[in-house]
Amino acid sequence: MIRNSIRFALGCGIMICVLFILARYFESNPFIDINHLFADLFIFALFIYFACKDFKQFRNEGILHFWQGMTIGFVTYALAAVIFLVFLAVHFNVDETLLADYKVDALSFLEKRSAEYIEQFGQNQYEEQKVAIEETKVQSLILQATLKKLLAGLFVTPVISIILRKKPK
Repeated sequence: MIRNSIRFALGCGIMICVLFILARYFESNPFIDINHLFADLFIFALFIYFACKDFKQFRNEGILHFWQGMTIGFVTYALAAVIFLVFLAVHFNVDETLLADYKVDALSFLEKRSAEYIEQFGQNQYEEQKVAIEETKVQSLILQATLKKLLAGLFVTPVISIILRKKPK
């Protein structure tokens, strides 16, 4: 079960790293763009589904219990997130403009929606948010991105485990 999960986790980890690179290539900031989160959800769902389906069909005689699906899903998304974390740490060391680009894009995003933000949260919170963006460190961006990956995997795993589980007799 674990070996099966590792195989699919490697593919998933590579796929989310490629997605990150493609987003940067097409000048979309994956730290800010909400569409990137939806793509992560889709990729995790796809790989977790196939990991569970493969285990159910070829290694467990057509039976998948909920706990097995959860275990397979957890190993798959956790290892993929670790692969992404390592990739991101290396990428920040190679591409020194990544942090500066994030700050520029985040400030631009905040300024475009400044009227809405100030109306909802107030001027003081708006100014604090601008300062927080300016003070952002590489480690916090890596941690936030990795946590988003983990939460995306955590969200889709129970759904897929329920869909593929052994039906009660």
